[in-house]
Amino acid sequence: MFDVLLVGYGAVGVVFAYILQNSGRARVTVVARSNYEAAKNGQIVINSASLGKITDFKPYRVVASVAEAVDRPYRFVLVSTKAMPDVSPTSKLLAPLLATTYSHPQPTYVLVQNGMGVEKDLYAKLLERDPLGSPRIISCAVFVTAQADGNVINNNGMVPKLDIGVYKPKGGATAASSSQNSSSDLEEFKSVIEAGGGAATIKHDIQAAKNVMMGTVCSLTRVPGPFFLVSPDLWVNSEPLLMAIGEEVVSVGRALGFTEQDFPSSAAEDNLRLLRSLKLDVYANVKPSMLVDIEAGRSFELEVIVGEVVRTGRSLGVKIPLLESTYTMLSLVQAYILRPPPAPESPTTEKDQDTAWSRLPGWKLLSTLMSSTLQYSGLADQCRISSTESGKIVIEGSNFGNVTDLQPYRVVSSVAEAADTAYKYVVVATKSLPDVWPTSKILEPLIAPSYSHSQPTYVLLQNGLGVENDLYEALSERPHANPQIITCAVFMASNMVGNVVQAPSTSSRLEIGMYDPKGTAAGSAEQILSPFARMIEAGGEPVALVNNIQASKFKKNLWNVLLNVCSCQTRVPLAFYIGTASVWDKVSPLLSAIGKEILAVGYAMGFSKEELPSDWVEEVLTRSLAIVKLIGLDSNMRPSSLVDIEAGRPFEVEVIFGEVVRLGQRLSVPTPLLEASYTMLAVTQAYNRKTR
Repeated sequence: MFDVLLVGYGAVGVVFAYILQNSGRARVTVVARSNYEAAKNGQIVINSASLGKITDFKPYRVVASVAEAVDRPYRFVLVSTKAMPDVSPTSKLLAPLLATTYSHPQPTYVLVQNGMGVEKDLYAKLLERDPLGSPRIISCAVFVTAQADGNVINNNGMVPKLDIGVYKPKGGATAASSSQNSSSDLEEFKSVIEAGGGAATIKHDIQAAKNVMMGTVCSLTRVPGPFFLVSPDLWVNSEPLLMAIGEEVVSVGRALGFTEQDFPSSAAEDNLRLLRSLKLDVYANVKPSMLVDIEAGRSFELEVIVGEVVRTGRSLGVKIPLLESTYTMLSLVQAYILRPPPAPESPTTEKDQDTAWSRLPGWKLLSTLMSSTLQYSGLADQCRISSTESGKIVIEGSNFGNVTDLQPYRVVSSVAEAADTAYKYVVVATKSLPDVWPTSKILEPLIAPSYSHSQPTYVLLQNGLGVENDLYEALSERPHANPQIITCAVFMASNMVGNVVQAPSTSSRLEIGMYDPKGTAAGSAEQILSPFARMIEAGGEPVALVNNIQASKFKKNLWNVLLNVCSCQTRVPLAFYIGTASVWDKVSPLLSAIGKEILAVGYAMGFSKEELPSDWVEEVLTRSLAIVKLIGLDSNMRPSSLVDIEAGRPFEVEVIFGEVVRLGQRLSVPTPLLEASYTMLAVTQAYNRKTR
């Protein structure tokens, strides 16, 4: 019987503390912090598919700190905290054991931690303590699905398993038989784990057994793992992304010299097959620890799980674009979590900021501004379909002044209620969600044969590409069809605070053109566009008639992608990552690379560089910085898609992201970075739709 110290009594720590003590060969002292009282009083329950239900587990000894535990020698010291060398190095955590005042022999340290390079700072400190010594560190690849729900630890699926090997620095051999002591340590530790009901495998090169894949994607989508693995429709789309990330990890491993035996080419596929074999319920709330930490607002294991692989790949000249983009996105999340608290003199409270940016559907903003423009043109009677009580919206605008008395000619609550009148124009300012609620469905009472009036000209004030498709098809099915659709590129900087719409910029404008997929409207386009343009201009908004409106919409959509892609995956406000220089230096190269992928698709579509300038990406990034200077670094401004994601509403993933990816695929233009973001956002959309 020997003593073992376990530091880190979270879900994984509890499971292995039980396994060690259950072996009958170890007296386990645990260092518990937040759950100290529950651990000390034996109040932690383990529900395990392989170990059973344990309701009376109490470690041999429970202490509140490592300093309290240095009163005896230990055969093994297990560290099952999260490895965060950028926040709290392991050597600092174990300082009382590493100090010269610790008079007992140094134990063998067992790092039950995810990630690469987790051993470095501890190894260095052990050498510093004894330059002539040989630090004994067993490193582990951890395979256990365990989550804490209060004092209950749920261990679903596989038998808790560790791949173990001796840590040797500088890429040296890590063979289990590298020394008699190392072999003895590994064999003894393995036998104790197996005797306690766990599983352990000795690996020739333990670094090759460590991998990164599933946790990062779950963390950027905010979706539990089983939802990916079990949903057939999602698996078809997400498997290629997961495989591609895994294959980049394998490429780094090959460059490090890992053999096929130690790190097979099928490692990514094997890991996914193992996870799917667990057959978890699709709605099981099984989340990787990284996602648990992010949702709790805690720092997470970014550097050891992703950063170390990226840095290694870069140093070896391996192309790893998906890993690099994932690392950049997660770095942004980490930076936001670790940001300093807001200054007390900030004029806007967090509650006020939430009201200003997060709780109002984005389409109300655009439709309100257009309501004012049409109403004050003096050329139109307006019927507005809205859930907002009329006469209570205030507009503060540079183009048409302050409006405090906006009162549409008529306000109704549905399109069906409005289908009693003939209209010259029907302006659609909803979000375009063809995968959820097609525009043709929204306008069904006007398109139906029962609508006895002449068909109006439809004006689509909607972001994204392909927003006209389903409406055009529905209109084309009508007898004697001659669909007339004006589509728009909307350039407008504005926001909504309560019932106040702020549009401070004088540079907003509307670019309009006919949607004409068959090329038959050239002769009549100006006759249709000009009257609408005159009405909008009379109401105070600049308008430009554009021959190739799809080029303008593509150009605007590139802007939409770049302003949405980071915020929607990271849940971080625009001003933070654009206005924080150290973060922007990391994020802007990724945005530039995504933008260049989109430019390549545009040129393959035939857009000229006059229509789609080659420096448009850099101009968008420059203008984004200018916007942040206008709204302030402390602004909680979020793009409307993120507002929708946080509220659990559908967002414009298909028309802003998906359509560009599909165009690239049809034109054989690779868009790997954009496609990865689209896949993750589409998973978020699917999860929100099925669970909200």
